[in-house]
Amino acid sequence: NADLCCRLAWYNYDDLDLHLKTPTDEIYYSNKTVGGGCLDVDMNAGGGRTREAVENIFYKSRNAMQDGLYVLYVHNFCRRETVDVGFEVEIDYLGEVRRYAYVKAVPDKGTANVARWRYSHKNGLEIQEELPRTQAVKTIWNLPTQTFHQVSALMLSPNYWDDQREI
Repeated sequence: NADLCCRLAWYNYDDLDLHLKTPTDEIYYSNKTVGGGCLDVDMNAGGGRTREAVENIFYKSRNAMQDGLYVLYVHNFCRRETVDVGFEVEIDYLGEVRRYAYVKAVPDKGTANVARWRYSHKNGLEIQEELPRTQAVKTIWNLPTQTFHQVSALMLSPNYWDDQREI
């Protein structure tokens, strides 16, 4: 329950870090609270590791946000794997959710920009640059994405039938 939530999720043991540059400072693992903004979840740092990692930066109230330019990006503090690379980010501002996917590996010690926006108390949050959004509906196997579909059975690919696995 916050006016602005920036959520990061990834699916390997890398130590990705969510950063938010504010008009006067930066919120990240070494500077978790700036003004009214806070990083409240920091995963896969040090010894703690999970393949379902998340991080979250939020402003409980937009009134605590300063007018000016904000930049949201992901930093790969420590690359540990070469599988299941990339990440997903959500920016939720007053209930309007923007979703992004980055499908490439973020290089070790490298960064990937997610979005840049200008905030003002008068106009709110105005996105200026962003990764391509992932809310577009596509049709795959004659089914539209971004919707739930009832399933009656799951099975392995025909490549696995009769113990005749093909690669």
